Amino acid sequence: MVESTRHHLLKAQAKAMLLAKGYREEDIIIDKKWIEVEFYGTLKRFRVDVYGKNGHEIAVECGNFPIIKRPLYKKYFGEEHVLHLPYPKGFGKAKVIGGEQRTKKESTEFLIRAYQVYVFEAFKGDPVFDFAEFKEETRSLFDCDDHRTFRELNPDWSDSTEEKGRDVWMNFPDSKIISKQEYKNKIHWGMIHYGSNTVAVTVMFGGSKPCKEFLKLSEGTHRTIFEELKKLPENFRIRDGTSFWEKSSLPPLDKEWNSPIPCTELTWEDYETIRENLDLCITAQENGLKVGPVLDLVKVFCQIDELPDVIDQLKGVYKILLRSETTADVIARDIKKLPDWAWYVLEKSQQNSLKKEYEKTFGSCQDTDFRAALRKLRFDSDFVRYKSE
Repeated sequence: MVESTRHHLLKAQAKAMLLAKGYREEDIIIDKKWIEVEFYGTLKRFRVDVYGKNGHEIAVECGNFPIIKRPLYKKYFGEEHVLHLPYPKGFGKAKVIGGEQRTKKESTEFLIRAYQVYVFEAFKGDPVFDFAEFKEETRSLFDCDDHRTFRELNPDWSDSTEEKGRDVWMNFPDSKIISKQEYKNKIHWGMIHYGSNTVAVTVMFGGSKPCKEFLKLSEGTHRTIFEELKKLPENFRIRDGTSFWEKSSLPPLDKEWNSPIPCTELTWEDYETIRENLDLCITAQENGLKVGPVLDLVKVFCQIDELPDVIDQLKGVYKILLRSETTADVIARDIKKLPDWAWYVLEKSQQNSLKKEYEKTFGSCQDTDFRAALRKLRFDSDFVRYKSE
């Protein structure tokens, strides 16, 4: 298994810690021990970073260990037998952020000017980005007026454990976006002001619905996204986290972030773990827990005159998300390879038979994904033609 040097070193430290506690080397397992824990009626499977057994089982998690996962480990091992070795304090964080601070109004005007000069004008006529022009009548699409403050635990721009979250944001909508909400559930990206001429550009998914849409992407699409992220420079980072609230579930929500991982150090195991964390948050929220998933798929800090270069480097990720393929899309495409597929889709009573035929050829799939594929096929041009004959 390929992993980052920092993660490998933490596991070595964890092993040394267990040896010092009296665990025998043959009783310590790294990366090969799986546990199953019941989570709202479903068994969830987790691979323990470093596992030991010496009269009692013990787990040491290294690097990121999200708050949503900790109770599950404590349920299995007992609270006193779950340990955590976090990443070093500065791991994955921005080097220097600061400089002249502006009022919220001044920061908003700063971002608008930056967008007009370094985004819209710089990419005018670009067939991929097709950025919308900022006008007063389209101002709401840019979402630069309604953000409020929140708490940010483990922020990526400070060594402090908690900071006041940044409340000045500006969307990068394309000319086809017709509503702010549609944009947030599609490709939500833009920039945040951090003082002086420093901004951060991020592609983000915040909340249950956008994160569900992200998780629905096909495995092939996720692999392509991962490979594209790996091509980015070290100052581009990915991080996931958990939003939480006491009274209102409306944004802005307080957030606790896992440590950001430089894209150059990202492993497929990291990427899969991030998806797992999002899924756990969604399940917990659906069962009444006041938490939600958040993901900065990629985030980078820069000066405003560096915006064109940064945005150009994100074109690969943007193109994938713009033309993303879901698991249901893949299933629908494969169903069309089966004999008499259109008849099966038309005859709703035959859906179970169609699923059996599908799985004989292409392997098992989730019922929810299969039903979603059937819904898509009912609008397929070949099916519409068959139905009208």
